[in-house]
Amino acid sequence: MSQTDQIENIMSKLQNYATIPNGIITAEEIEKAFRNYGLNPIEINKPISEHTRTEIFDMLLQKMNDGKCTSSLGFIDDGWNFFETNYPRDGRIPNFYWKVYIPIKAEHYGFAAKNVISFLCNNGIVSSCKLSGTMRSDSMIVNLENADDVTKLNEYLDTIPSLKSCLGNHQPFIPDWNGIGVIRGNDVKTSYTERLSGYLAHYINVCKQQNRLDLINAESFLESMKNALANGMVQRPDEIQQIVEHIDIILNDKDYVQYDDPESQHKL
Repeated sequence: MSQTDQIENIMSKLQNYATIPNGIITAEEIEKAFRNYGLNPIEINKPISEHTRTEIFDMLLQKMNDGKCTSSLGFIDDGWNFFETNYPRDGRIPNFYWKVYIPIKAEHYGFAAKNVISFLCNNGIVSSCKLSGTMRSDSMIVNLENADDVTKLNEYLDTIPSLKSCLGNHQPFIPDWNGIGVIRGNDVKTSYTERLSGYLAHYINVCKQQNRLDLINAESFLESMKNALANGMVQRPDEIQQIVEHIDIILNDKDYVQYDDPESQHKL
């Protein structure tokens, strides 16, 4: 099933849910569905084993001791095991522009995560990684500075069969590149999926209030976002623009280059 078909399937499910009398769709419900996208029921909220997490952290500590990377380790209260790998040795603050979603299958989590981290460290790629404490469709997220590093990571994952087979499914509103999801934009500290879920919930509920549930589809949602931008009806136009760009790329088979400034360092 294509990404467009997957998106339309989600829109149809939201449409059907909205027909329930007095039913209001919330951003939290949509975000939860995205978080669990593609997972088997037994995998949802399944904790990553302590053994696997220990293996990953021990490997990273060894890379630090070997001088392969500079890292700080930490834990985030919302269930993410968080560590930053290979920060610039000159002390500058990295400018992360790209966010890569790596949907690792539950049974391969430790193997894939360790290999990705080793690749980043061994190749001196400035990056910031997040690993989830439980299974989810975005169980590993890697923030990167430039398109060249995104390409290197993509080629690494795509050319090694044992790693390629570890990939599951990320939520379909994120452009896919050989099995990984790729988002770009300066605001990598906040969640693209969380913001998207909020705008989707608003769109569905407005359609319900206006008795336009029969018109719900992906193109209609995209047009509503574009119209809001054009009419200056949004408080965070940068957020809307990011979502519009990425959905447009998926639905209309566009490429990032069609949004690029020719002189931009962020061309992909």
